[in-house]
Amino acid sequence: DAAADQRQRVPPRNRRRDNGKSGRRRASDAARAVNDALSRARTIDDLRVVVEANDLAASFNVVNVATAYSRLGRHVEDAERGTLDDARWYLALETRAFALLPELGGWAASSLTWALGRTGRDPGAKFWEALERVLLRKASELEPQGVANILWAFAVLERKHPVALSGALETAATKFCKFAGSGAAANANATAARLGGGRGGRGRERETVPTGFKPYELTMMFWALTRFGEEPSVELRGLFEAQCGRVLNELKPRELANVASAYGRIGRAAPLLAAVADEACAGVGLDRFKPQEFSMLLWGLAKAASASRDAAAPSSSSRARFDVSDSFDGGFGGLVAGLASTSRDEHGGGLISSQALEMIADELQARASADGGGGGGGSGG
Repeated sequence: DAAADQRQRVPPRNRRRDNGKSGRRRASDAARAVNDALSRARTIDDLRVVVEANDLAASFNVVNVATAYSRLGRHVEDAERGTLDDARWYLALETRAFALLPELGGWAASSLTWALGRTGRDPGAKFWEALERVLLRKASELEPQGVANILWAFAVLERKHPVALSGALETAATKFCKFAGSGAAANANATAARLGGGRGGRGRERETVPTGFKPYELTMMFWALTRFGEEPSVELRGLFEAQCGRVLNELKPRELANVASAYGRIGRAAPLLAAVADEACAGVGLDRFKPQEFSMLLWGLAKAASASRDAAAPSSSSRARFDVSDSFDGGFGGLVAGLASTSRDEHGGGLISSQALEMIADELQARASADGGGGGGGSGG
């Protein structure tokens, strides 16, 4: 048979030329299809359906895992936080993620860490140790958002970084603080940086255009670094205060509250805090602060001012002594008393201007009236 004879004459190397490429192509196509399905997810339940439809994530690749966690962090509702501990589909995804941790890049590792913070999920000591090794190895590759997200996740989960990772993240934060700017400027820088080929691109723009924290990333980073009452380096704090001062009018209530509570934790009444108080009162407007944000703002201002006053020879002061506890259970009325005891005097001393203090008192009165006369309570952020 001529056809059979022709097949016999085909050199073996030609018959094996595919060399497994078709199988890899099929696997790649399948992974892309999974990623498309994950990218379309808009709820946790959508993610569950995709995971369950794909053998409980058993064949997910690194990109699939990163996308799944990114969507998980983005779409989890507040009421769903802490609900994944017994979810079979999620535990299967976490098992697959653990197996792939050594292969994660910087963006994927930061996205996964952020999602853990958003969902309130503690994956256990072995997972954390493996993830922290990856984060340490990839710290120099992280983008500003990745650094801020990692710091935030550890803070909300109340987990301290290992010393080496803490140092690496603070080094990265210091670098990005040097180029922080307005939201528009940061976006423009990020766009220009990616013109050279996206993440990992080798274009000229990526090398010459520095990127830094956006305003919300800047405040989130500083809030997270002070979460356990530890003060960042002098260099980082100085850079933060300079950059934050430049974008103060872009900050939202939550971000202003984060700055105040951060300084409250470390007990430092920096000049920036006076500007934060003025911006909150006369710029943003206190009525735009949610109850928790309002509490954080007042607690941070009172705590920082109290610590600063006590360090400045309180015995020579004519002001009444007022202590602000770490948790502050004294109610908003007590917070005002604490702020009043450190308000600016006629010589320019103190933290809070008399005008800002009056606006705070008016807002407290308005909120008390709206609540039926209750004094409210506050707590540190």
